[in-house]
Amino acid sequence: MDFIRKLIILFDIKKFIKFGMVGVLNTIIDVISFFILNVVIGIGGYIAQIISFIIATINSFICNKYWTFEKKNPVKREEIGKYIIVKCGYLAVSLFMLGLFENLFNLTPMVAKIPATCMMIGFNYIADKFWVFK
Repeated sequence: MDFIRKLIILFDIKKFIKFGMVGVLNTIIDVISFFILNVVIGIGGYIAQIISFIIATINSFICNKYWTFEKKNPVKREEIGKYIIVKCGYLAVSLFMLGLFENLFNLTPMVAKIPATCMMIGFNYIADKFWVFK
């Protein structure tokens, strides 16, 4: 029981909930951007994924730095560098998953985006909390 309490304190459930709320907002921004780029404008799935990801990532950085992790200091190059590394890893996995779900299950890019987006929530939180915004 003591281990679980320490884990909860270390994990910081309040910040995780805020992170999740930012994640929901980012997902909405990402999916709407992807839809506009892919379905409305007709840009291919991979390019639409990259552009929509960049738009959502900028929002994510600002919201998570100042609201979720409550960092009041000015943005540092080191934070941006670490954030870019984490998000590039996420982007690589999401592109792989997008292609996998499209090809393996014969899904449209819009439908394949759903499971691809859900794959790395825990990784993102841990990387941001303990490495980027520590």
